[in-house]
Amino acid sequence: SAAALQLLSSAQPLYPAVMRGQQVETHASVKAGTTIIRNLADSLLSHSPFWASIRLRMKLTTWNVNGIRAVSKKDAFRPFIRKTKPDIICLQETKAEQGQAEIDLPKFEEYWNSAEKKGYSGTAIFTKPKPLAVLNDFADHIRDTHGLADDGYGDPLKEGRVISAEYEKFHVVTSYIPNAKRDLSRLGLREKNWDPALLAH
Repeated sequence: SAAALQLLSSAQPLYPAVMRGQQVETHASVKAGTTIIRNLADSLLSHSPFWASIRLRMKLTTWNVNGIRAVSKKDAFRPFIRKTKPDIICLQETKAEQGQAEIDLPKFEEYWNSAEKKGYSGTAIFTKPKPLAVLNDFADHIRDTHGLADDGYGDPLKEGRVISAEYEKFHVVTSYIPNAKRDLSRLGLREKNWDPALLAH
């Protein structure tokens, strides 16, 4: 666009040093140039489909933590985040409620779906982009259609097994699927109820 070209022309004196990776003194003109470059990027992103598509790229990470409190106490969570640099983190088997583990991720919003049974199951989504909506478990009509109820082991919709986040152009769903058990006594729930419900969701 004309605005982008004008910004590009204004920023050109700074480009050679930036491209060569040279350090530049942070005097007033450089700060102004940094603002120009940032404005240029915003202009390109808003006017070009190609650059706009790049803007939508983000990194999603998923991890079965098998107890977020234990991971936090071992100081393994934040190093994992620094290494993977995700925009959205999906966690399964958190075994905790929000506030029971020291997370300390100020750039992320936290959404938790914890089991009613303490220290059991649970899922969470930590996200930098703010979602439009977040849903714990399945919608009522999916629960009713697929007969999800207490099967003797517990109600799978009170175990914090699914959390979903809706964004402008996509959805994120993380699930901690019920175990079929060693004797396969919960396999029926998986095959007849849970899996079809998850697909419908």
